[in-house]
Formats: sequence, structure tokens, C-alpha cells
Amino acid sequence: MQLPAVYYPNNPVLPASGSSTFLWSIAADQTDPANNYYDNYDLLMSNNINLSGPDNLNFQFKHVLSQVEVNLIAGTGFVAADLVGATVTLPGYRLSGTANLQSATVTMGNGVATVTPRTITDGVQYMALVMPQPKPAGTDIISVELAAYPGVPFIGRLTTVLDFEPGKRTIINVTLEKTAIRLSATLAPWVNGQTGNIIIQ
Repeated sequence: MQLPAVYYPNNPVLPASGSSTFLWSIAADQTDPANNYYDNYDLLMSNNINLSGPDNLNFQFKHVLSQVEVNLIAGTGFVAADLVGATVTLPGYRLSGTANLQSATVTMGNGVATVTPRTITDGVQYMALVMPQPKPAGTDIISVELAAYPGVPFIGRLTTVLDFEPGKRTIINVTLEKTAIRLSATLAPWVNGQTGNIIIQ
């Protein structure tokens, strides 16, 4: 027996009666611990819920948003200490869209914003959530401003198309040099939610 889809977190954003879709938005500022940084905006969905027995409901949640990991690397003319206190932002990302319970997917909306990612390690690693979206060649995808050079950001621009895929982590390695910024990007699996078991009584 297959049952309707579910999602987590189950917050006040609920589908209208009779609808399988609802709007979902991610905050641009993902540095606030009051919102668990970006965790409160993570969206896990399951549309493969089945009764494995008369009393057991099994489901597998999956991440439907896209995670971004930024790693700063000191290149020619810099040392690691120069990167501490850097201001990292992600310009022009889509942060809202429509979630579909039946397909367990999200579709990006039209608006864009500049994301301030969560600092994992100052000057080293930053993380953010965004809607799944493509970025065409020639797009600025990251800005890094060093504390020693206020008002003079390093801008990272794509030379090829980069897709931020649902349920995947896009790892962007940013090498800062005195005269340039070098980018490399890879996709890594994002761990799905654990299988849950509910006893129905």
C-alpha cells in the first residue's frame, strides 16, 4: 500500500487544501544561529512511503534543495592568515520556489538575492543552501573581500555552465592570488535523511 507524500520540516508553510504544492523560501542571511543558520530552511521530502506491514510505515527522506560549500585557498602572494576575517557572499542566487509533494521536487522561482553563507571555519570554509538552479558561463557566483583590502572584492566568474543540483553539494574551491581568483567546482553526494519507522496504532 502506497501513501501520500510527506515532508520535513513540517512548519506553518502547508499546501492549500487539495493541493500538492506549496511555496518554499530560504533566507539570504544564513549566519543567524537563531535560525540554526540554514538548517531551518532545509527541505526533506519523501514520496515513496509504503506500509511494510499492518502496523509499520516506512519512508526515506531526501534533500531537495542544493547545498553549496565554499573553500578558500591562499594562492600566490597570500598566506592562510590573510584569509581570516574574509567576507564571503554568493551573488544572484535563486532562494524561493515551488515544492511538489507528489514528485518530491522543487522548482526555482524568478527572484534572486545575495546569499551570506554560514561560516564553518573563518577564512577556510563556508556553507549555504540555495534552490536547485543552473548558472551559465559568464555568471559571477562568488565574492570574497579580505579584511586587509576593504571595498576591493575578488569576484569569481564561471567560464563554463555549472548546475546546482537537488540533493547534491556543489563544492567551490576558491584560490585567491594577488592578481587573480581561480575557481574549481565539483559535485558531491549530500547525505539523504535517515529511514524512519512509525508505528500506527
